Parts: sequence; structure tokens; C-alpha cells
Amino acid sequence: MDDFESVLSEVKSKTYPYKERKKKETEWRLYDEAQKHKYPDVLELIGKVVDEASRSYRLLRRDVIGKPGYRADNIVKAILAQQYEGKPDRVTEGYISLVMDRLGIDELVDYKTNENAYSDYDVMMILNYVFFITQQPVLMLERRLSIDVNALARR
Repeated sequence: MDDFESVLSEVKSKTYPYKERKKKETEWRLYDEAQKHKYPDVLELIGKVVDEASRSYRLLRRDVIGKPGYRADNIVKAILAQQYEGKPDRVTEGYISLVMDRLGIDELVDYKTNENAYSDYDVMMILNYVFFITQQPVLMLERRLSIDVNALARR
């Protein structure tokens, strides 16, 4: 923490040896293309990663009294899409009906199942493996723990 405090005091006193970077031009055409494809690409990525994560599990339909059962991989896809979009459970049911093909969901998951998803053991196993898969590309790149200084109290 001493290093941080010394850098902070240098920044405050304007004595920190700041090296200015050259300003980069934004290629707006590429930016626009990326923005157009971001949403469908994320949905397809969710579907592919969940499919990969669920391959190692024997997925059984969970029949619940009073409603049809669902496969855990479909539930995981629905909740990850819900979290990406930031929608509540009931709205998500309609939203998922529009994007089922992109996600690779073959049956519509109702809002109540989505609401109770985190209490399903199979869903949690797949989610944990999804998080493991998504960390693999950067696992060896992380050298040390860093913190987000925005949460520190101002003096």
C-alpha cells in the first residue's frame, strides 16, 4: 500500500513522471460494425460456451409437479442472456422467445423456472464450468491482484 500512497501523493502534487500517449484516431466505420454485431455475437457466444460446458454433464429433464421440466443447459443460457440484457424474470420469458435461435435454446423456459434457477444443482454446476471456461484465456496473464481504486475512501 506504500507504493500506492507514494504514487497518489506524486499525482496530487503533480510531480508524477507521466508519459503522455499519442492520441489514436478512432476508426468509426469499424466501431459501427462492431456495435452492430455485438448483440447477436454475445448471444451466440453464450450458447456456444454453455453447450461446451454442459457436454460433460448428463443432462436430465427435471419434471416438477404442475409444470413441464426443462434441461439445465437451456436454463443457464436463459439466465446468462437475462443478466447480459439486465431484464427482470417475467420480461425475460418474452425476450428469450425472441432470441431462442441465437442462444440455441430448443424450448422456452418460463419465468418461474428462471427465477428459481440458482437453486438447481445442475444449473449451478454448468454455470461454474462456464465461468471456469471463460477464465482460461487470461488465467496465465494475471500476475498479481489489483484493486479498483474507485471504491477507496477519499481523504
